[in-house]
Amino acid sequence: MLAGWFARRYFFSKKSHSVINLIAGVSVVSVAVPVAAMIVLLSVFNGFEQLVRSMNSHFDADLTLTPREGQTFGIESLDTAALRRLPGVEAVSLALEQSALMEYRGRQAMVTVRGVADGYDRVVPVAECITAGDYAVRLGDLDRLVVGRGVAYELGLRSLGESDGVLYALRRTGFSSLLPVEGYTRRQAEVAGVFAADAQTDGRYLFTSLRLAQELFSYPDRASAAVVRVARGARPEEV
Repeated sequence: MLAGWFARRYFFSKKSHSVINLIAGVSVVSVAVPVAAMIVLLSVFNGFEQLVRSMNSHFDADLTLTPREGQTFGIESLDTAALRRLPGVEAVSLALEQSALMEYRGRQAMVTVRGVADGYDRVVPVAECITAGDYAVRLGDLDRLVVGRGVAYELGLRSLGESDGVLYALRRTGFSSLLPVEGYTRRQAEVAGVFAADAQTDGRYLFTSLRLAQELFSYPDRASAAVVRVARGARPEEV
C-alpha cells in the first residue's frame, strides 16, 4: 500500500513543482528495456535449442551399443532377437561406420560412411530428413547411397539421374608405396537420395547398406554399433 502511494506520487507529480516523475520514468525505461531484451534473447536461444534437438532426433538413436574394446564386433556375438524382446525396446538395427573418400565426376570429398542394416529407418527416422530422391540404401541386390546435403554440394551433385559415386577406403592389410592402387578398396554405387540435418552432420555423412560398408572396409560379418529405438512411454535409462 505504501509503495503504491509513493509510486503514484512520483509518477504523477506536477512538473511545475517537481521533476521526480521524469526521473522515475527514465529509471523505469532504463530497467524495462534491458529486461525485455533479455527475455527476447532467451526466447530466441530456447527456440534454437529446440530446433537443434529436433534435428538431432532424426539422426541419433535412443540408445547406441558399441564394443567395449576395439572398433567393431562380430554380428553373431550379439543376440538381436533377445534385445527386441526386452521390455521397452521397439526396434533394433546394426550399423558400421568408418571414414572414406568419395569421388563424383572428378570431384572428391572426405566422408563418414554409415552402413546400415535393413530396418534402420525404423530405429532412426532418417527418411523424414530426405530432401531429394528416396531413402533406399539397397534396391534388391543393388547397393545405393544416401548422401548429406553438404556432401552433395561439395561434390557438385545437382541431380540424381545417372549419379554414381565411387567410395575409396584404405585396406586394413597394409599399404604399399610401390603399388598404391592396390592399397585401396573401391566400391561404386548409385546416389539414391539426399538428406538434410544440421550443417555438421549433412556435411560429412552418407548412408549405404551394411553389406557395402563391410566390403568397403574389409569387415565381413561385423558392425561397429547396434542402435535401439525405445518404445513410446518407456525411459531410455530403464531400458
